[in-house]
Amino acid sequence: MLAIVQSRLNSSRLPGKALLPLGYSTILGLCVKRVCSANLVSKTFVSTSLDRSDNKIVEFCKNNKINSFRGPLEDVGKRLVDTALSCRQERFIRICGDSPFIDPSIIDEAISISKTSDFDLVTNVFPRSFPKGQSVEVIRTKTMLQICSKKRTKAEKEHATSYFYNNYKDYRICSFNSGADQANSRQCIDEDKDYEIAKYIVSVNDINDLGWKEIQRLWNSQK
Repeated sequence: MLAIVQSRLNSSRLPGKALLPLGYSTILGLCVKRVCSANLVSKTFVSTSLDRSDNKIVEFCKNNKINSFRGPLEDVGKRLVDTALSCRQERFIRICGDSPFIDPSIIDEAISISKTSDFDLVTNVFPRSFPKGQSVEVIRTKTMLQICSKKRTKAEKEHATSYFYNNYKDYRICSFNSGADQANSRQCIDEDKDYEIAKYIVSVNDINDLGWKEIQRLWNSQK
């Protein structure tokens, strides 16, 4: 299945975070590497904006032989669906680029579930039981395209799947959980403190084979 990693550089809390160095790569680079290691991911694209500020993301992708696609800055849903349509994909899995510790096994679980029925959305954030930074959503391209033709709020354009959750009775949504209550935990890079913890984790550990539970223990040890 196609994996789309959404990323931009004009983050308000931690500007330019996607290309901040992390270990041997960057935050975005480690995220893409973890996504690509999922067994059921056949192709990965970084979906970024047409804004000049994101030229560096496209350049980074080119230099690292990563597929990229550009679309509207403020309408992330349209950007994602256009990326999927460019690859002629009926479904795609969405990952946020500030998730360098994303667990490939969670990606594979979501994809496996999506193949069991004709769901519009398979998600592990409705309700959330995994840490932030371990969020995955498998989206039906046709449904996302229909949503993009509807009147959406600015927030629904920025947060691409929020329309699903705001109108959940209208869609076939399958949720899966971690079996634990980790909704208030985090493994994403959203502010300086997160970045400092992430740098420490990758400096003292080989994270390639670590799952989300091991990452959480390491994260908690630095709080």
